[in-house]
Parts: sequence; structure tokens; C-alpha cells
Amino acid sequence: MMLALLLLLVALLIWLPVAFGLLSRRPLTVLLIWLVVGPVISNAIKWPGANPFFWRGPESQMHGSAYLTLPSNVTVKELLEPTRVLVFALLAIMVAERIVRKRRTQLSLDRTEKMMALFSAILVCSSVFFSARTIFGLRLTLDVFVVPFFGYYLARRFVTNEWNYRLLNRAFVYLGLLVLAACTVERLVNQGTFYRLKGPFMQGAQRGSSILHIVAIVIFFAVLLDNITTRRDRSHRPAAKKEIRWLLLLACPLLVLMTWSRGNWMGLILGFWVLLFLGRRLMKRSQRLAIAGLTLVILPLGAIGVLHLRSSQVMDQRVGNVANVLGRFATWKAVAGEGLENPVLGIGLNNTRDVLAQVSGEQGADGVYGTVHNSFLTLFTELGVVGLLSYLAIMVSIAQSGYRLYRQGKGLRERWRGVTVIALLIAYLLPGVFANTLQMFGFGHLLVFVFAGGLVGATLHPENLAEPVSAFDRARRRRLMRTPARVGEVRFS
Repeated sequence: MMLALLLLLVALLIWLPVAFGLLSRRPLTVLLIWLVVGPVISNAIKWPGANPFFWRGPESQMHGSAYLTLPSNVTVKELLEPTRVLVFALLAIMVAERIVRKRRTQLSLDRTEKMMALFSAILVCSSVFFSARTIFGLRLTLDVFVVPFFGYYLARRFVTNEWNYRLLNRAFVYLGLLVLAACTVERLVNQGTFYRLKGPFMQGAQRGSSILHIVAIVIFFAVLLDNITTRRDRSHRPAAKKEIRWLLLLACPLLVLMTWSRGNWMGLILGFWVLLFLGRRLMKRSQRLAIAGLTLVILPLGAIGVLHLRSSQVMDQRVGNVANVLGRFATWKAVAGEGLENPVLGIGLNNTRDVLAQVSGEQGADGVYGTVHNSFLTLFTELGVVGLLSYLAIMVSIAQSGYRLYRQGKGLRERWRGVTVIALLIAYLLPGVFANTLQMFGFGHLLVFVFAGGLVGATLHPENLAEPVSAFDRARRRRLMRTPARVGEVRFS
């Protein structure tokens, strides 16, 4: 034992300076490499000896009392979670360079980052003063919220030009190919028509839950934006070949479909619809007509398909499960009543677990579920109105950055990026209405905020924005365009 500890200490003394040197010189490269291989390495550390790429075996779900009886303590291995260690190492190096070399950061904190700091402080206070499981609440605060927020902070400072943004897109392409290969093999080795794909993103002690849909939507919108920019801008260099881009664009919606979750489907569909709705002004007339015709063809086919599946297992077990819907309403009612008794600061982070355990004991195990199945109701109950509004303010701030790009971007590239930010947020947040996806541990949250931070950092600069036009100037321009000019008259618009 002593020999093993001595060898470990020697290895740390040798490799730590090398690692910190690499982090200092190539921070963006290290972050992008980790975005690709991080899920697999994390799984190998969490479950040594198990398959780190996908789950093989009977599907394990955490329903009802199973969730209530799972341990909530934090082990030493969980304290050394590699993604958290890497992100904080990058932050430590940035702070050290600023102190030792007296380098000033090029970008100050924006409004979004200030709101992230406020919400993180609320989470910490709720964990320390109100939560019945302080250590577990702090771990949830770090891994689910703080680390992704820092990912936004780092990406906004690392991805500051088109070349770095192309590297970020390429990392998403590589991750997409890895996830697609793992999910393909997972589906082939697991039986059952309605087996839920998880990929390398298994979570929980039973590896029963997954946030594969979040990873899939980030890859989908990143590749879709790259594809649109390539077609609209001949000088743009895509992150991957045309065949690979189309493969991921077709495969990612299929991966979301095979998670067999209604909220995941609705999130991707609504996000894609918002992208088309806002982007219609950026398309040519022929493209708008083609999309309208395709929609008119798809909608009747979709209605026919729903009617055809009306009496099949798809409707009975997944879409049309009435008992599941009634159980969720009963759970929401029980949790909302507890939240209304503490509307300002809430009952404490992760304390809805005790509320559901008490209600289950009173009404029976079948009366309510073991989880709230609504991320926003969970935020309101545990953190009160203050916490819920703080979280929504972060999302609104990011959406406003995207809308600013959409309205004031100099070119089509910048405006399409603004549309993509809004569509991504909708696809990310909407499943949280039907499940606790926003509170689940996983790699997807980091991807969302890194992608958003990269888009904002690479694009939202004064040189990429046109001068804002007032409503008076827009009305004057329209009036001048409708009025024919006189002979010899010169107009300045």
C-alpha cells in the first residue's frame, strides 16, 4: 500500500507540471479534446470494469420508492469528478496568469455571467442553510449548474475568432460520430422495441437515466448552423465534409426519437420550428416556398401516422399512457402545495425528495412518483420565486444575446447564429417541463453552455453588429421607397 502511494505521488510530481503547462499554453485545445472524450473517460472512472460507451443488459429505471431509497452521500471518487477538476484547473490557471503575469482579461463579466454568479450563490445558500443533504446539494450545485456556467465563461474567452469557432464545431462533429457509433451498437445488443437509448451518458447509481437528448440537440444545431453557413457563405470553411454533416443531421433526430420521451420530441420539434420561423427572413423566396410545401406534406402524413398508431403499443406504452399522465398531475399537485407554503426562498435544495417520500407513505406508492417530473416546478419548490426567476433571467439574457445578433448582425452568418442560440435554448428547456432534465447530472449541460458561450464570444462584438436603426428611421425608409423620386432629386437614406 505504501509503495503504491509513493508511486502515485511520484507520478503526480512528474505529470502535474506537464499538465499545467499544457493547460496554460493550449487551454482551448484541452477543453475541446475533453468535450469529445470526456464522457467515456468519466464512465470508466465511475464504473471501472464496465463498458464505458453504452449500457448493456436489462433496462433499469428509477421510479417511485427506488429513487427514495437511493443513497445521497458523496464518495471520494465523486469529489474528484474529472470534468469538474478540468474546468476548475482552467479557471485557476487563468487567475494565476492574471496575478503573476499581470494580464488583464480581455472581456469583463457580461450580464449573463453576473446572473449566473447570483444564481450560484442562491444554490449554495440553499444547500448550506435549508437542504437536509448539504454535501449532496453542493455537489449538485457544482456539477449541474456551476461547472456548465464556467464552461460558458471559458468558451466566451477562448472562442474569440472564426478559426476557434471552427475548432469548436469540429469537436461537436467528432463527438457526434462517437455518440452515433455507441448508440448504434447499444441498440443492436439490447432487445425490446421501446428500449431507451442512453449512449455514453448513463447517470445515477443504477445507470438508469440519461440526457442523451441534450447532447443530440447540441450536435444537431451546431452541425445545422455549419451547414447553413457553408451554403450561404462561400468563404466559410465547414468543420466536416458534406456527407458527415448530413449523416449527423439525419441521425441526431433519430437518437432523440429513440429516447422515447414526449418532452424530448417536443423540444427538438419546437426548437427547429422556431429556427425556421425566425430564419424565414434570411432565406430566399424559393427556399421559403420549398419549406412551406414540405411542411404541408409532412403534417398530413404525421396525422395519418398518429391515427395508425392509435391502437398500437407506441400509443399505449409511451405516448398515450393515461396512468402516467395522472400520476404526474398528482405529483405536481403535491409538490406545488409544498412550494406555495414557502414561496420566497423555497424548502431547500433537493428537499422535494422528502416531500415525495412523505406523500407516498400517505397515499400509497402508486399515488405519486419519486421525482417531480418538472424542472421548473422543482426550482420553484426548492428555491422559491427568487431562485426560479434567477434561473429564468440567465436563459432570457442568453436569448437576448441571440436576438440581438438576429436583429443587428452585419451579415447572414451572424444573424443565423442568433437564431440558432434561441432555437437551442428552446429545445434544451422545453423537456424540463415534463421531466427533471435540468437537474440531472450529465455532460449535456456543459455542451449547451459551451456552445452558447462560443457563439457569443466569436460573434457578439461591435464590429460584427450593424448600427441599430430606430423605428422612425425604418418608417422614413419605407415611406421614401413608396414615394417616386423627382427628376434630379438626390435622397440620402
